[in-house]
Order: sequence, then structure tokens, then C-alpha cells
Amino acid sequence: MVGQSHKFGLTSLNIEGSEIYSINEFKLFFSWYLQYSKKNRLDIYKKITTDKNIKSLYTKIETDSQKLITAFLKHRIEILTKIQPLTEMNNGFIQLKGTNNGYGIDEHIKKLQLTDKLLKDPKNKILDQLRE
Repeated sequence: MVGQSHKFGLTSLNIEGSEIYSINEFKLFFSWYLQYSKKNRLDIYKKITTDKNIKSLYTKIETDSQKLITAFLKHRIEILTKIQPLTEMNNGFIQLKGTNNGYGIDEHIKKLQLTDKLLKDPKNKILDQLRE
């Protein structure tokens, strides 16, 4: 039974980890769309960047996603600390000792770091137009 709860923790880190960088992917897509529309369809760009509902929604998504990321990273540390004696790392995968099933939980952190880095590109400052 103890193994099952730890397996659930690893599965949870694996599944929920993909959510932590998906909002960054969304923000990148939105930034690229704004850049394109500003250059090629100024009318669409102006509609998007002046629409109070879009701005409010974007701000909410950005705020809530940051809370999700912060909570995930905190819980990730707690889970990994608690299960450390029962797990081992093998070729970038964490697994319960004595099993052959592993979970690639570090990939999510790498993707979060990559998307964070991409968002720091000065071109993505265009997203400031959506922040209330």
C-alpha cells in the first residue's frame, strides 16, 4: 500500500508537471500572434489589445497560472523529499526501487525553463499590451 501512494505521487508529478509550462506555450503563441497581427493586420491587433474582456481574461490566466506553477514546484519538492528513500534515478527517470517503471519528471522543469527563457525575448514585451 505504501508503494501505491508513492507511485501516485510520481504519476501526479508527471501528469501535473505538463501543466506548468503549457501556459507559457500559450503566452508565446499569443505573443507571436500579436506580433504578426501588429505587422500584417493592425485592425485585429488594435481590437485585441484594447478589448477589456480579453485583457481581463489574459491577466486572470497569467495570475492563476503563476499560482499553479508556484504550488506545483512547492509540492514537487515536498513529494520528492518524502519519497527519496524509496526511489532511485535511472537515466533521467525517477522510479520506485525494485520496479522497472520510471517517470520523466525533470522534462517538465526543463520545458518550463525553456519557455520562461523564450518569454524573456524583448519581442514578447508585446504581451504587456494585454496586462491590465
